[in-house]
Amino acid sequence: MRRVLSMLLTIGLPGLALVVALAYGCQRRMLFPGGGQAPKTPLVQRIPGAIALDVQHADGQSEGILIKGDGVTQSAPVLVFAHGNGELIDQWITPLQPYLRRGISVALLEYRGYGRSSGSATQDDLIADLESFVEAVAKRPEVDPQRIAYHGRSLGGGVLAGVTARRPPRALILESTFTSVTALAKAAFWVPGFLVRDPFDSLAALAHWRGPSLVIHGRHDRVAPFSHGEVIARQLNAPLLARDCGHNDCPHDATYWQAIDALLTRSGMQR
Repeated sequence: MRRVLSMLLTIGLPGLALVVALAYGCQRRMLFPGGGQAPKTPLVQRIPGAIALDVQHADGQSEGILIKGDGVTQSAPVLVFAHGNGELIDQWITPLQPYLRRGISVALLEYRGYGRSSGSATQDDLIADLESFVEAVAKRPEVDPQRIAYHGRSLGGGVLAGVTARRPPRALILESTFTSVTALAKAAFWVPGFLVRDPFDSLAALAHWRGPSLVIHGRHDRVAPFSHGEVIARQLNAPLLARDCGHNDCPHDATYWQAIDALLTRSGMQR
C-alpha cells in the first residue's frame, strides 16, 4: 500500500493509469516472446521414424511430435517435455537424447505462436493444448498410457503443472520452474496480482499432487530464484537437485541424469 501511495503522489492518477495499461497490455510479449526464427521444414521430416502429432485448436494448429525410444515397438514409456518461454522444440532434440537411449520415447508440442505453430499463447490455451497432446500421445500403440511422465523447464514447468492438475502423470520433473508468474511479477516489477493475465500458479495447480517428483533448480537463478524451487520441493515432498548455475546454463551432466534415473526407477518408468 505504501508503494501504491508513493506512486500516486509521484506520477499522479493519469500517470498511474498509463503504467497500469502498459503493464496489462505488454506482459504477454514478455512472457511469450517466441523462440526466434525456426526452420520451415517440420521436425517430423527431419527426424527418421518420428511421428507427427499436431494439435488442432481455434487458432489453427500446433506442431507436435513423438520420437520413439531406442528399440521401442509398442507399449513403451514416454516423456512429455515442455520448454522455456524463449525456446523452441527444435532446440531440445539433442539434449533429450538420453531419454531415447534409455528406451523412453519423447513427445514435444510447440506452443502457439512459436516456431511453426499458429496462434497466440495464453496460459489457458497452452495448458489445454498440452492436455490434448497428452491424450493423443496416450492413444498411440507405441505408448504405454500408464507410463507417461512430464518434464517441464521454466515456463514449461508452469504449463505442465496445470496439465498435472487435470491429467496426472506417472512422474513429474520441474526444472528451473517458478511458484507462480504472479510472484515473479510482484518481486521484479511491483505488479499487483490482479493485473497478471497468465498467473501460472504452479503451487495451486500442484496442491493435490503427491506422485513421484523431482525438482531441479540453479542456486544462482536470477529469473526464477532458487527459493521458488525450494518451496515447490517442500510442497511436493520431492528431492531437490540444487545446481551451481543460473537459469539457462545448468549442465545436463552425470549428476543430472543420475537424479532423473532415480525418479524414473522409483516411479516404474524404467526398470
